[in-house]
Amino acid sequence: MAGKAVHTRRVSRLSRSTLDTCLRLLLLLAFLFPILWMALASVKTQADLFVMPPKLFFSPTVRAYREVLAQERFRKYILNSLVVASASTALAMVFGTTAAYALERFRFKRRKDLGFWIISTRMAPPVVAIVPFFLMMRYLGLYDTQFGLILIYLTFNLPFAVWMMRGYVGEVPRELDEAAQLDGCSRMGVLRRVILPLVAPGFLATAVMSFIYSWNEFFFAYVLTGQKAQTLPVGIAGFITMHGVRWDQVAAVGTLVLMPVLVFGLLVQRYFVKGMVEGALSSY
Repeated sequence: MAGKAVHTRRVSRLSRSTLDTCLRLLLLLAFLFPILWMALASVKTQADLFVMPPKLFFSPTVRAYREVLAQERFRKYILNSLVVASASTALAMVFGTTAAYALERFRFKRRKDLGFWIISTRMAPPVVAIVPFFLMMRYLGLYDTQFGLILIYLTFNLPFAVWMMRGYVGEVPRELDEAAQLDGCSRMGVLRRVILPLVAPGFLATAVMSFIYSWNEFFFAYVLTGQKAQTLPVGIAGFITMHGVRWDQVAAVGTLVLMPVLVFGLLVQRYFVKGMVEGALSSY
């Protein structure tokens, strides 16, 4: 009887484990299905795209990729996206980390109110700020420029960076700051030599999230750029014209937009997950 009970428990445990694995795979497939469909569409011919029912087996072609990469405007879109996303992320992390350190380590009046006000600017819907931003960009001569778009993205990445980094910095004991200062470190020296190495996973996680937002952002880039500073998300809309839609090219561009973020995310996955978990545990 005892052996039979043990066997039953093992079978039940195995069944639950199998069911759990199947549910995880179904959930993963549901999330990955749009991406897989887009990737498959990018290597189909225009004729294969409209076959009903859809073909699962076909002769793949990279014609759409060749046509897209041969276009000068697409190369310009890539350059604009790289410059804007990288610069806005770098500035947000520099200013955000120093601001987070100041808010966490210094005691001054209304410190908590200031911290909440900083993150509250991130809560506002983008459509609320688009008209003032548009008027300011036109007045300052920054409309349709990379620098103007960098400043706009900085206004949204900076509050996020401050809020995230403040939680990470708060987890570092103050005694380490005091010990470093006794050894002759300045406040900036403490931040650079003591704090940053300890919060590196959180720093990387915040930088990745900021870069992804800047890389994928469409609304501000669409309204605040013309022909010179258009980014990749806006450039995709340019493949939809009155003469028709080259869906194979649209899928190819979408896949190319996704690949850098996907590859970068996979490379830093270990540190990214660790940083996000630590940030969730230390948030308040």
